[in-house]
Amino acid sequence: MTTCANFSTSLEKLNHTELYQLVQSVGFKANPAYTREHLIALLIGDEESELTEALHTFDSWRLGIIGFLEDHWAILEPQIKCPAKDMKRGFPRPCFGCIDTQVVSCITKNDENVEARIAQHRPERKEQ
Repeated sequence: MTTCANFSTSLEKLNHTELYQLVQSVGFKANPAYTREHLIALLIGDEESELTEALHTFDSWRLGIIGFLEDHWAILEPQIKCPAKDMKRGFPRPCFGCIDTQVVSCITKNDENVEARIAQHRPERKEQ
């Protein structure tokens, strides 16, 4: 029980964004609007992750960025400075470790042509 208590104490030190990123990095689906307490409960196993087929809006953009990178890997690989640089070395979903604002930045700091090409790789969203 001490290990779980130490883990919970360590999680309490993390801010909301860090908790959200940790929840995503371990493979749980999480909404950024979840409270810190809810994110901690997911991590320590007090609550089960809701696994749905619906993607968060930014997750579809993450998949779009990944698809765009895969299509243009030979050209873009030497220019990449973010976690996506390891995409072909066993880290196939690097953008899922980035916060939503970083995803927006990756899209908007490029010209409209690139944004449109990234959008082509977004999965179709199901009506909810």
